[in-house]
Amino acid sequence: KTNYIKNPSFEVNSTTWALSGATFTQDASVPTYGYSGEYSGKFVVTNPWSITTDYEIPVTPGKYYTASASIKANAALSANLKITFYDEADAVVETVTQAISVTTSFANFTLTGLTDSSSDASYAKVSFYGTTAGTIYLDLIQFEQSQVATDYFDGSLPSDFGAVWEGTDDASYSHLYPNKPKKIPRLGKTMNDWVPQNAFWRVRTYDGVEYTTTTV
Repeated sequence: KTNYIKNPSFEVNSTTWALSGATFTQDASVPTYGYSGEYSGKFVVTNPWSITTDYEIPVTPGKYYTASASIKANAALSANLKITFYDEADAVVETVTQAISVTTSFANFTLTGLTDSSSDASYAKVSFYGTTAGTIYLDLIQFEQSQVATDYFDGSLPSDFGAVWEGTDDASYSHLYPNKPKKIPRLGKTMNDWVPQNAFWRVRTYDGVEYTTTTV
């Protein structure tokens, strides 16, 4: 599966997020559940405010997409989670929004949207927004093609999980290959058994070239 949030836990900075009425700093307060890193994103927000992905997330018409995030605030406040689907001309095709009540403890919030199979939806953006000033914390953000929110992951998980960054750490999509440490060597051995002798082959993932004819 793929987590389409490029910077899901603010371990380095707030890159890939567009901020309006919000000032970012890192904070060591993180959820006690999930696979959180060392930091969350701390945002001092004014009225109104928004925090939105600043890139186009590719989508396919007729598919479910789910956004999820762990959120808390210094004082209880109301906010909103939104998925906006656009066509190739950047016109809004569909919008799915959910009001959320944020408390002083981290809680996981989810939102699912279905793109109409007859629409020309091309990409999506994920937003958090509100009209209440305060301080809000975001962590463990995920956007996936799924009817429900699944366990959070990003490419910084231990290698045994089979999770990798597509590109730059904390600034690109994350991909999860369940049981990858076992499957890749097994695939390499199968290739060696079935590919004609002296034919060169390679097994490549987003981690790079992992197996070739000469490494089995």
